[in-house]
Amino acid sequence: RHFRITVSDYSVPILIAPLVRQLQTLAPHITIELRPQTDFTGHGLRRGETDLLIIPDEYIDPQHPHSILFEDTFSCVVWQGNAQVGETLDMDTFLRCSHVAPRLGQPSSPTLAERYFDDNKIVRRIAVTTHDFTSLASMVVGTDLIATMQTRLARDSQTRLPIRVLAPPVAVTPFRACMQWNHYQTMDPAHRWLREQLLAVAQAGAPTA
Repeated sequence: RHFRITVSDYSVPILIAPLVRQLQTLAPHITIELRPQTDFTGHGLRRGETDLLIIPDEYIDPQHPHSILFEDTFSCVVWQGNAQVGETLDMDTFLRCSHVAPRLGQPSSPTLAERYFDDNKIVRRIAVTTHDFTSLASMVVGTDLIATMQTRLARDSQTRLPIRVLAPPVAVTPFRACMQWNHYQTMDPAHRWLREQLLAVAQAGAPTA
């Protein structure tokens, strides 16, 4: 069976990569095709061009079923050698330092965290703009830059990079990551099995207290 999953790069290391490792053991003949998440409108889902869409809950299409995978928060990431930031990050330091921020899609649009800052009139100096999430942590290494990113991805990046993960000076609204599929696939046994595997991977990766 071949499955097409539309997903942003954020979910690849924390959700899709563990799923692939699990499938290699449980169902090695299944093949997975990852498709880029160019927008959140779900056109590909409705046209049957993708089997699963991994998106934040606010972009869910009400015409099709979905399931919540996990909730994530936002954290700030700085280089371990950043002397501008202490053990905690206050608002004065947050605004004084320069930032790296993602802009996604064509035309580019702000992410959930960026929209939060805009809506609350928190004006930062954006020194670097990138087109994805996974490059954010590497951009701060060797600099005084700050990146605001999803906590799960930040913790995953911390296992490979010399970075610190800090609470932001304001409580950025958390979000829920969901999987959505076309309603005609709801009772498909193989599709249902794949959804169960994704849920298991998401729950296994839940942060501990």
